[in-house]
Amino acid sequence: FPVTIGWSWGDEFIIDGIKFEHGDVYSGKTATYRTTLENMRSTVMGHLHSIASVEYINNGENQIFAFNVGCLIDAKAYAFQYASRMKKKPILGVGIIEKGVPNFIPLR
Repeated sequence: FPVTIGWSWGDEFIIDGIKFEHGDVYSGKTATYRTTLENMRSTVMGHLHSIASVEYINNGENQIFAFNVGCLIDAKAYAFQYASRMKKKPILGVGIIEKGVPNFIPLR
């Protein structure tokens, strides 16, 4: 990946104990939840175009979250015309984690 001043590029990062990953190798409504269990830590994913959610997992000792932040695509762009007839449309939005609390902000 090219280096841009002030930015680091990669497939995944761990920041403040939370794993951030693109999510392009996962699919399905429970993908972020399953990935969080596999990572055994709070996890944030994007890429799953038609899903945005925050789910908490608590085993009595630890509480972690599975945070799917939707996507930021232009659904009208030629590259996404393959999905134009799908019933579920993209959920556009961004995720913010403030003081360890995940929040999804939908965009229009």
